[in-house]
Amino acid sequence: RLRCDWSSDVCSSDLDALATEKDALVYQTLLHLIARGCDDYGPHLRKLTKSKDKPTRHAALVAQAHLYGGNQRFVTRLLDLAASRDPLQRAAATTSLATVGTPDTLSALHALLADEEYTVRYEALSAAYDARRADSIGPLIARLDQEHGALRPLLLKRLRLLTGQGLGNSSGAWKLWWSDHGDSFRVPKLTAAQESEASRAK
Repeated sequence: RLRCDWSSDVCSSDLDALATEKDALVYQTLLHLIARGCDDYGPHLRKLTKSKDKPTRHAALVAQAHLYGGNQRFVTRLLDLAASRDPLQRAAATTSLATVGTPDTLSALHALLADEEYTVRYEALSAAYDARRADSIGPLIARLDQEHGALRPLLLKRLRLLTGQGLGNSSGAWKLWWSDHGDSFRVPKLTAAQESEASRAK
């Protein structure tokens, strides 16, 4: 990753932006820093990972996972959060688990898809969808037999947008398709999946 010199005007401006109370500015600055790959702003993320503004909190968690995903201490702490008794901590771990994307963190994320708390399952579903990894499709399909409430329609929609397929509401149809295509499947671009969804709607 690139290393920023915080004495420069640009990086000083970025650091100042992270400290403002304007959520939209903080969010855009985080996206900029993630894209640029700087790794000297980690200490400033801790407060932002607890922001009340959800987009800011999400971007800070993603940035933190990008920065420290290769650090085993960070991954160990993340796995501990995923196993916490506190549902808020389990929910907060989902974004970072998906971003790090190692077998261990993905396994922990997929386990949270079956969490007893609805909010944790929702966050795990959202994180798995945002990461757009083929590894998550099988575990998401497996949840179709367990989700019977308000989360099931969202799960079906996320599956359609993750795969580009429109296989109805039957878990059997999804399982059969995945058994035939799972080994070689590649997740389509979101725009292509959205176009397929729009065509089906017509």
